Amino acid sequence: MATADVDLTRRIRDAADIIAEGVRRRAAWSETIPGSVRVRVTGLSFTISAGGAEAPSAYPNEAPARRGKQAGVPVNHPLWGNRKYWYPQRPRPFMLPAADEDSDKALAAVAEVVNDWGRRNGFTGSG
Repeated sequence: MATADVDLTRRIRDAADIIAEGVRRRAAWSETIPGSVRVRVTGLSFTISAGGAEAPSAYPNEAPARRGKQAGVPVNHPLWGNRKYWYPQRPRPFMLPAADEDSDKALAAVAEVVNDWGRRNGFTGSG
């Protein structure tokens, strides 16, 4: 990967980290979710995820849209692992609100990356 590409990837990650930090802040009520927040950069795009084996409570708390249900609809889970008794988990969304709250800052950082890339490659803009 060329040096410029490494710089672009680093700066895209920095923009994604703006949102990821907001996710961690909004999930601070949890002992496990903030540490499970990950940023993955592929080319010039990024994915922010949370949960997994180290924070299984992330999914029912975020309650993303699933199987025809809107986001924020309670997710049922077994009480203390007892699959005979299932209870709805009232969601406490942390990812989507953080993305909404911090998207302008992240977008500004990405726009700066794109503008710098354009300048480095001879684009001067038009009108």
